[in-house]
Amino acid sequence: MKKFFLFAVVLFAVLSLNAQFGIKGGLNISGMSTDISVDGSKMGLGMHVGALYEHDLVADLLSIRFEALYSQKGYDIYNKTTVASVDMISDVVTNINYIEVPVLAKVELGPVFVTAGPYFGVALNGKNTVKTTLGTISTTNEYDLFDENGNLKKSDIGLQAGAGLEFGLPFAKAFFEARGSFGMVNLYDVVVADEYAKNLTLMLSLGLKLGE
Repeated sequence: MKKFFLFAVVLFAVLSLNAQFGIKGGLNISGMSTDISVDGSKMGLGMHVGALYEHDLVADLLSIRFEALYSQKGYDIYNKTTVASVDMISDVVTNINYIEVPVLAKVELGPVFVTAGPYFGVALNGKNTVKTTLGTISTTNEYDLFDENGNLKKSDIGLQAGAGLEFGLPFAKAFFEARGSFGMVNLYDVVVADEYAKNLTLMLSLGLKLGE
């Protein structure tokens, strides 16, 4: 046990060399890439927040960044049909909360940097809020996306790429980053007629880093 503890301390010390730890958070503007026909759609707004670890591979040029984020994603779709000469409008708002782990290469060009790499996500929970309006009568219902009647996968894998600006503060480094997140997994658990839906997100982040 003492040897394991000593090994863990040494490993942490080695990984801390030329490394930075930090926090970040910001806005998610998200939607879906899908082939499902709808009358209209809107991007959803959410947030992300979490921690990061960055290790230099080539000083002031190339590093690898690991992040652990709580990330909210969602969208709004709209359909309109006519039933017995009466308009029926269905408005479905989808919200899904993920834990995501991006693993990114980071290239620094002075104060400007670019990042790219894969991410791995697991949904914590999610729901559909469905508002149906028939004439002057409206009803609203909520559905759990991941219960026994749901049809979405909890896991998600994709690619992220972005660019940002980093600047020094007296006690830390601050940064701003805009990043695109492109899901590669069809989120439907049971696929009907080759339908697909994949996450698409624009992430706008502010963060702070401590370390060398």
